[in-house]
Order: sequence, then C-alpha cells, then structure tokens
Amino acid sequence: FVKKLNANIAELEDPQEVHKPRFELQKKLPDGSTRRAYDDELAAADMQTKLKQAAEQVSFCKKPEEKIEWAHEQRQEGNKLYSAGAYKEAMDVYLSCLVAKPEGAEYETLYSTEIVLPVLNNLAQASLQLGMYRKAETFCTIAIDEIIKQE
Repeated sequence: FVKKLNANIAELEDPQEVHKPRFELQKKLPDGSTRRAYDDELAAADMQTKLKQAAEQVSFCKKPEEKIEWAHEQRQEGNKLYSAGAYKEAMDVYLSCLVAKPEGAEYETLYSTEIVLPVLNNLAQASLQLGMYRKAETFCTIAIDEIIKQE
C-alpha cells in the first residue's frame, strides 16, 4: 500500500520540482516555537529587504546632488509602473526614493520639495487606486506636515 501511495504521489509531482530547494519564512514566537509567517509579515520582510537594497544603491552616491538625482530616477520608474497599473509595485519604488536623503541642511528644502512631497503625492494616489484609503490619508497628512515644517 505504501509503495503504491508513493508511486501515485511521484506521478503527481513534477520531477524537476522534487529536487528544487524549498524556502519558507518562519516567525519565531516568544516561547521559542516557530510558525509559518503570515502574508503581511512576508510583505513587511520583503519591503525591509527592498529598502535595504535601495539604501545600499544610494550609498554609492557621494554627492547630495547625486542622491537627489537617484531619487528622481527611481520616482520615474515608479511612475512607469503606476501608468501600467502596477500600483503596489509603484508604491514599493516610491518608498525606496525616501532613503536618498542627502546630508546637509542646505539640501533639506530641495529634497523635500523635489522628492518627498511628490513621492508622498504618488504614494497617496497609488493607495487610492488600491482602495487603501487610510494609507492615502496618512501619506497626505505626512505631506501637509512636511509643508508646515518648511514654513
């Protein structure tokens, strides 16, 4: 019976899939046990990884102007995704723009007006497209706070 069962299982499996490594993200609980990570935890881990990669990329920009240019380029990529209807992916790219903050007070206003405010607007728009109304409201509130800070 066991041999027959194993043979039936083997017939159902793709021979190439059997030998591929499998990966599953686990969450460690306070008691030391683990469980499979939920989708929202996977998304958060994925976003943290993306932001870390973006920070590594922007670290190669030595001048503040280069960081601002990098953020502009990223925003344009996000705009392309948004135009194609890939709103979630566009949000990921827009968020990566925010890691490019240049050092120095003299760049703070430029960074805010050229990068932060347009990106927050883009994030709010993408959130609306996805039906994430509270998130859109949050992005708008942050933008208003940023404007008030500049005055």
